[in-house]
Amino acid sequence: MQLNQVKTWSAGAQALALLTAVHERKWTTYLTEPRDLDDLAKFTLLPTDRLRDVLAALESIGVVQLTDRGATLTPEYAALLSDDAPFSLDNLLDEAQMMSRLVVDAVHGVSSGPDDALTVANAYGLRPSATAQAMFGQLLDALPDFRDALADGRYL
Repeated sequence: MQLNQVKTWSAGAQALALLTAVHERKWTTYLTEPRDLDDLAKFTLLPTDRLRDVLAALESIGVVQLTDRGATLTPEYAALLSDDAPFSLDNLLDEAQMMSRLVVDAVHGVSSGPDDALTVANAYGLRPSATAQAMFGQLLDALPDFRDALADGRYL
């Protein structure tokens, strides 16, 4: 059943490409608030039929919620755009793109560069938000030796 597996991989690649495309065009930011189809058509500059198709595809992958009046991001994706989100949608999409490129580069014998290290750090590190601070506060409270080593400058 390798055919089904390849089709599953293809669907995942298409979903990632769709999310990346709409994020690059600022749809994700625009859809953090509910928008009716007329406003969304003006914003996207797409014909209504194509806009409906794109929205249906976004709904099928869990990015937007459709209503009888229009669309909005799902709470999970809206949370990734919050200033308080520990991870950002930008960084997650950058990391996905970089990982795909690294796979191809590995086959071609190309080494990664310093920009890849920054992308990895952004993707796997937490943004300096209140949520991240609270999470690290709880971690440090649970590990007093680690907290003390950090505070005393002994942790390297």
